[in-house]
Amino acid sequence: MKNYLLISFFLLTVTSVFSQDTMHIATNQAFTIVQQMPAFKGDMNKYISDHIQYPDSEKIHSITGTVYINFIVEKDGSISNVKILKGVANGPHLNKEAVRVIAGMPNWSPGIQDGVPVRVVFNIPIRFSLN
Repeated sequence: MKNYLLISFFLLTVTSVFSQDTMHIATNQAFTIVQQMPAFKGDMNKYISDHIQYPDSEKIHSITGTVYINFIVEKDGSISNVKILKGVANGPHLNKEAVRVIAGMPNWSPGIQDGVPVRVVFNIPIRFSLN
């Protein structure tokens, strides 16, 4: 009888641990690091350089700088929650352009944790420079 109770307790404990892990991944939590990180399909640098348009107002005034962007790669690979972490102080149009280009990216391969697609947070710099 004691062995039966011990086995039952063990099975309940193991079941609850696994269900908690599954529930944890099933939430909308955004991870920073996962077993398989999301990947842009193709050359991200080429995509950005092909789609970025240097704003005229900043070009006229020779304003350059780096915009640091934060975004989430969703479970389906789409991009959401695009935000500026640090922008160019005197280049508001550079900041808006960086957000526009990242928000318009095609879907990525999603991040995977324990075999399940999950949301993953990304940060990337976009450097604006004039020749």
